[in-house]
Formats: sequence, structure tokens, C-alpha cells
Amino acid sequence: MDLDSLTSGLYCLTIAWNGQKRHIVEQMTESECVAIARRSTYNLRARSPEIRRCIDNKSNTRRKYANLLFNQELVKFDILSESEVTMHNRMARVAEAQLKHQKEIAEYFRNEAGYRICCIAKIAGDNSLDACNDLLHDMEVLSTQQDMLNQASLLDDLLSVLVKKATKYPEYNAKDQSKKYESVLVDFTACIRFALESCNRPNSDTSVADYLNSLHAEQPTLNDTVHSAMLSFAMTRTCFETLNLEILQQLADITNTTLMEYPELLLQTA
Repeated sequence: MDLDSLTSGLYCLTIAWNGQKRHIVEQMTESECVAIARRSTYNLRARSPEIRRCIDNKSNTRRKYANLLFNQELVKFDILSESEVTMHNRMARVAEAQLKHQKEIAEYFRNEAGYRICCIAKIAGDNSLDACNDLLHDMEVLSTQQDMLNQASLLDDLLSVLVKKATKYPEYNAKDQSKKYESVLVDFTACIRFALESCNRPNSDTSVADYLNSLHAEQPTLNDTVHSAMLSFAMTRTCFETLNLEILQQLADITNTTLMEYPELLLQTA
């Protein structure tokens, strides 16, 4: 299966395409689907450099923001000097703006890529419609968890910063703060996992629940609840990425012939 034919490398496994318009697309004619798919393909091509930068930088930007959130906690405890407070406040504003900008780009990408694949799946015809509908449904399940996954990833980074840096500041009540973050991360992880378990794995007899259980079984048992929460989230995020990849690969396989018939729908022309 040639994933590149569908994406030209323009995808990220922690970003799920938004297929909410699949029900609208079901009512559209083939010519309408072709027109929308052309427009979405053009839009994605036009903003491809910006989207790729967003994908490449999003983890680093989030980790940087997590570090700054930790510094803001130190400010509350009057641990930093006045000059340090001023510097960190300025850096926090910059990081917040970067994070907001990246979120806007990611949302644009999710919406355009989702609309495009829904239209291409419809153009692919009745023979593949049932298979596509199941895949698009599961893609939408992932998409509904996107905000929670993003928030959980930030919490995970923040806990990582706390573990590494808090011992340097004995005045800072790291234990209580980490417990708060841990509690929310555990809740987020449970919600994401519950949603993922409603999905099916393409071309696999292993259920998502069994796959998650197998991931956990390979990991050591941890007595530290913070590290245990972080590990559980890491396994759930791995499952999210695995499902996202399997869905995209299947969609690429199903729509490959259609893309060859309509080269204008390729993200990267020959």
C-alpha cells in the first residue's frame, strides 16, 4: 500500500484528520466531490510548507511551553528573581502565541485533509464505500480525541519537567502539584483509551483493547504513580498513532486507483 500516493508525506500520526463532513459528502454527486477534492488538494499544496513546519516543530514548541509553565509555577512561589520573572513572562507570551499559531495551522490541515479524503473515498465508488465508511468512522473517533490528546501530551511534558527540575527548588511544593497533573492525565488517558477501544484495527484480528493490553504487558510494573501515569499515557498515545497509521494506509490502498485517474488530486504532482 502506497501511503505516499495519498499524502506525499503530509501527515502526522498524532494528528487525526477531521472527517465530520463525510455525511455531507455522502449526499454529493461525483462531480461535486471532484470539485471539492481539487480545492482541498490545492489548499493543502499551497500551505504545505507551513503545515510541514508545524508538524516538525509542534513537539518542541509544546515542550518549551511546558518548561515555561513550570517557571510560572516557580513565580507563584516567589522563587525566581524579579528579572527572571520578567524574562519568563515574556518568553511565556511568545510560546503561547507559537502554540496558538500551530494549533490554528493543525486545525486547518485536519479539516482540509479530512474533507479531501471523504470526497476521494466517495469518488472511489460503491465497491469500496462500505470499507471506506468504516475507516472514516474510526478516523472520526480519533479526531474527536484530538484536543484531549493535545492536552494530555502537554501534561505529560509538564510532569516530565517536574520530575527533572523540581528537586532543584526545595521551596516548591512539587509533590502536590505533580499529583494534580497526574490525576488529570490519568482521566484523560482513560477517556482516550475508551474511545480508541471502540475502533477496529484494519487487517488485524487483534482488538484495540487486546493490543493496548499487550503494550502494557511489555512494560515493567512501576510503584511510582506519576511515572505509571506517564507510561500508561505513552502506551495509549502509541495506540492512537498505530490506529491512525493503519487507517491512512488502508485509505491509501483503497483510493490509489482513483488518485491515478485524477492526478490533479495528488498532493505532489509528478
